Amino acid sequence: MKHLRVDQCQSIAQLITSFRGAIRWNDVIDLGEEVTGYRYSRQSLECKDVIRAAFTQATQREPAKVVGRKSAEVRVLEARIERLQEEIQLLKTVDAQNRERFVLWTENARRHGLDETKLNKPLTRVERRATRE
Repeated sequence: MKHLRVDQCQSIAQLITSFRGAIRWNDVIDLGEEVTGYRYSRQSLECKDVIRAAFTQATQREPAKVVGRKSAEVRVLEARIERLQEEIQLLKTVDAQNRERFVLWTENARRHGLDETKLNKPLTRVERRATRE
């Protein structure tokens, strides 16, 4: 089984936010299969913060209200605006989670005596040819 990459998780989350109608985990699994070509379990998808946040947000949104007849162009634009607003909200949620994680990492680095120069030190270069032989 392959691990989900960050870009795949973001693609699945974007599909969840653009999903119209009531969404269930089976729908999320189907969307995940569309993106990755592999059918992941609900638990595998749910453990990714961005997917879980998108699903939670999608299940809490109110159904669209029908007021009157609108042109197809207006409906498309309204749907796009709604999708973008949901995406913005999702990104704000993920940003808040990342900020919390950064504060945690900063505090752990301070506790273990890592200063900024050690944290900014470039990674050592890996000799790929030496490992292949």
